[in-house]
Amino acid sequence: MGKITAQEIVDSFIAVKRTNPDFDFAKRWHAVKTELKNKQSDNSTDFEQSWKSASGKAFEKLTIDQVLAILAKPEFKDQGIVAKRWSDLTPAEKKTMEAQAFRKCSNKYVPISNEPDITIFKGAAPKVILSCKSSLRDRVSIDLYWAGVYQQKNLKFIVVSAESKLGTHEKPNTHRKIAECVYEKLYIVNGNTDYCDIIRPFTDIETDLKNWFLK
Repeated sequence: MGKITAQEIVDSFIAVKRTNPDFDFAKRWHAVKTELKNKQSDNSTDFEQSWKSASGKAFEKLTIDQVLAILAKPEFKDQGIVAKRWSDLTPAEKKTMEAQAFRKCSNKYVPISNEPDITIFKGAAPKVILSCKSSLRDRVSIDLYWAGVYQQKNLKFIVVSAESKLGTHEKPNTHRKIAECVYEKLYIVNGNTDYCDIIRPFTDIETDLKNWFLK
């Protein structure tokens, strides 16, 4: 077996979903990794490098699709709840997500955006910003800034991740400490996580969306 591709991971995930309909997202994700690892003829180091390279894009696609499927249910649509990818937002909607930042080289303020994966609207008003990232390593420091921007705009900021290195509630690492400060919720696709009020399993996201929008 050669280098793993993102599409191969997506296809395997869909196949696992078909054969194991009772599996939640996390079980399917880990089943895919196990299946592909067993097929890999190279050593474990090569597999992990290949998985790390391809899984990020696959994870983002699959988690975004999962959230969009939840929000496409009639109970949400009937209440005017709409989820849009960044590419589907109108120029006016994108403008509401922007921040004005001082560009030192031009000596003027310019609009910048985090280009979130999904923006969830109630009617015409944006309410929730969702980002899907397989790893938090390069995200939490950037999100320190954007969490402040979204808070000023009265937007909930939630993240879905497959991050496995967060430490524990009693001994948090840097990623966990920042995440607990900046996110409304951090949903983890990893059954070994030490959960708390902010850091929750991905299976909680539908219940939280119902609590925020339908109650």
